[in-house]
Amino acid sequence: MGPSEETSSDMDLSSDASSDQSDISSSESSESSDSETESAKSEANEQASQATKSAPLYVVQSSSGEMYSSDLSKYDHTLAVAAFISRHNLSDTATEHLIKLINLHIPNNSLLEKNSSKLKEKLGFDADYMKYYFFCNVCKSVFEDNDDQCSTPNCNGIKLSKRTQTYFSSGNVEIQLKEILNRKGILDSIQEVYDREMPLTITDVTDGSEYKKLCEDGGFLSNRNNISLTMFTDGIPLFKSSGVSLWPVYLLINEIPRHERFRKKNMVLWGMWQGLGKPNMTLFLKPLVSELNHLYSNGFQMNVGTEEINCKAQLIVGTMDLQARAAVLHMTQHNGEYACVYCMHPGKVVKSGKGHCRSFPYTKEPLLYRTAERIQADGKKAQKDRKKVNGFTGESVLNYLPNFSLDNNIVIDYMHGSLLGISKKFLSLWFDTKNVDKPYYIGGKIKEVDKMMKMVTPPYVIKRLPRKLSNTLQHWKASELRSWLLFYSLPVLNGILPETYLKHFSLIVEAIYILLGEGITNEDIERADHLLNVFVKTVDALYDSSVLGLNIHNLLHLCDCVRKWGPLWAWSCFSFESFNGEIKKTIHGTGSVCKQVFWALQSQKRVENISTLPVSDKVKTFVEDLHHGKSVTDNALSAVQCSVNKASALPDNFQFPDKVKLKLHNIVKSDSPSMFLRTNKIFRGGLSVYSKLCSKVRKRNSYTWAVTSTADDLEDGSILEIEYFLVHKRTMQVFAVGKKLKTVGGVLPGNAPHIQRVQYSSNEVTLMPVSTLQDVIISFELNGLKYASRFPNSVESD
Repeated sequence: MGPSEETSSDMDLSSDASSDQSDISSSESSESSDSETESAKSEANEQASQATKSAPLYVVQSSSGEMYSSDLSKYDHTLAVAAFISRHNLSDTATEHLIKLINLHIPNNSLLEKNSSKLKEKLGFDADYMKYYFFCNVCKSVFEDNDDQCSTPNCNGIKLSKRTQTYFSSGNVEIQLKEILNRKGILDSIQEVYDREMPLTITDVTDGSEYKKLCEDGGFLSNRNNISLTMFTDGIPLFKSSGVSLWPVYLLINEIPRHERFRKKNMVLWGMWQGLGKPNMTLFLKPLVSELNHLYSNGFQMNVGTEEINCKAQLIVGTMDLQARAAVLHMTQHNGEYACVYCMHPGKVVKSGKGHCRSFPYTKEPLLYRTAERIQADGKKAQKDRKKVNGFTGESVLNYLPNFSLDNNIVIDYMHGSLLGISKKFLSLWFDTKNVDKPYYIGGKIKEVDKMMKMVTPPYVIKRLPRKLSNTLQHWKASELRSWLLFYSLPVLNGILPETYLKHFSLIVEAIYILLGEGITNEDIERADHLLNVFVKTVDALYDSSVLGLNIHNLLHLCDCVRKWGPLWAWSCFSFESFNGEIKKTIHGTGSVCKQVFWALQSQKRVENISTLPVSDKVKTFVEDLHHGKSVTDNALSAVQCSVNKASALPDNFQFPDKVKLKLHNIVKSDSPSMFLRTNKIFRGGLSVYSKLCSKVRKRNSYTWAVTSTADDLEDGSILEIEYFLVHKRTMQVFAVGKKLKTVGGVLPGNAPHIQRVQYSSNEVTLMPVSTLQDVIISFELNGLKYASRFPNSVESD
């Protein structure tokens, strides 16, 4: 490649190319001995240059005198290095050491960035991406850009030195939204959401009554170019040795299809606060409100094909735990008077152990609901008088968002409330030795419960195996409590917890399962509402009024949230909390933590978008292998509607059971074992489907699936325990061979019907085409009884 071609291939990432080319040119001149040979080489290199979209990374002379050029552009190389840094969470020091190591192997005058900050800028992490807000430690006012003295009257606060200054940071929402919306296929998928026929059931946030109002003529979402957002914030304890915590604020686009919406690459990190205790939420969120108001009124321009459109955004849902909610809404804490944001229940102080707590007893009289106007008036009065007014300590900055009211757009997170709050609370009540004289105490049977928990065999989609209760309950994660509440609790406690208490607990089990569905009918919501009302109403009689905290009171408002904004999973904190865990992994030391986190997210997004970026195929392959590993189907055999893993011939003396033989003859006109292969595992629809013969199912039951039964075997049941798979050599059709299970009754008659007792319909195996496999089932055996449950939705996962 001649220097002229390389210099002419100019791009943003190669601004320093010209200075490097002089060294390359002199090297080429000194080695020119045979003009015809050099001419041929120059022509070949010119063709290679035309196949590359930007200047090559380097050109180097080998010991044999030949010239070699890299087929990686500078952008290719920068992205590959960034992918490695992101995958292994490297610190800035480790990054610079990596770059120095790479530079040992390539020429000194290469185009590779030698500084980690400049490398980040090449990937879009420049001065426009982040903004810092320095604020006064005295009056908590934000300094103007060029001010060193606080502008608040009568305040003597000054901007501190760089080492001791206090600040928070934000990422440009417009840049992040554009990056997401410009990704291939995203806008098309959003338009499909607007074009779809409205279902009669509630399947997502887009089916909620309040969302539908926004889609009516004249509503904000009647303009198909507009989008809506969900917000989340919570604290992350940063270091165990100090009280320092991070407070991130995330945004999600509700119109992105639900199976893509909660992925990291579709998450917007608006801001980050680092400090002791909770942030001043008015100070912290004021820039967010200003930015959201701008996005609502003015929006931003985007190019869609040859057309330029204006896209606007509106925040419609806010979700957080009770502690964060109190800070954001300027309300009393969960144990204070009038702590409910939806109604005017004052609560009452009751005795709890050696102290006291606030209880919110069930009342026969209808609750007086709050209104947006009353909330604003109470907040303003509290701000003016500097004392609590109906639970408000001041005015929330969220009141200044367009068409946003605290009683309507703030929802109840079931992860913190129903799982980490209520489920954990009742486990403590049942097993805590302090309650040894209570009729519900079962702590003496904890070994029996632990033994049964070890017998529970969840499928692989539930990542955590069940843990025993003794000495581990305080460490249980929300996902473990979700599996306990929905699937394990009733079968495990059946016969251990007194029947009255077990049936009482089954009310919340069934209600939460209903509200987590993907097709919730009006009748379903009425059923869940009734169950939750009975549950709350009878807590006092069965336990004690001290148990009736705000989490249990909020159950009375849970169904209203679902009516307005869709199923519980559509705005739960699970996806956000999962990313909080990812954030902690990216932090190296205490310096510039916010910058570290924002860079980690930016690099991960860029890496996850690799398939849409103009980079070489080898870099795409490297990045995908680096972050996702080798695809499980790479070495699999392609078959009809699935891929097959390690299929082998059947033994010479193998004989099909009569029922299997008959079905094979009817479907593929062949029942000879020599015409079939056998395998233990297949891949279908992005999922692994196991059989009993697979070695990975010893502690897990990943081989029990719901199936679509045909007319001739409908009576056999709709659940199949797969023993192995058959592959027909000629047609490559695949069949699951196993035993059918049929339901014989619920775990508790009349309660929680999603947990069924099952038994084999026959000892004889049957055969089902893999096309009939629907969903993996949660199935396990306790004390000789088999139980089976289906997941309430296909969106939430561990």
